[in-house]
Amino acid sequence: KIYPSLEESTKNVVGRQKLIERDTWMLKVIQLYETSLVRHGFMLVGPTLCGKSQIMDVLTTALTHGSPPSPHRIVVMNPKAI
Repeated sequence: KIYPSLEESTKNVVGRQKLIERDTWMLKVIQLYETSLVRHGFMLVGPTLCGKSQIMDVLTTALTHGSPPSPHRIVVMNPKAI
């Protein structure tokens, strides 16, 4: 599926944060967005320094400042406390 407004705002955020826009990385942002549409919450797991936090931050910023703008926030929970 194609999300033109999300892709445009994601590219703007990537440019503002001086990140490198790679196709595989942008695909991960879209996949995380699609996951958030069908889940109430999720965990990002993967090796160290693979970009999990940055993908989450870019997606949240893109959704907050996108078209139409809607406030989003990240809530981090300790999985051991649940």
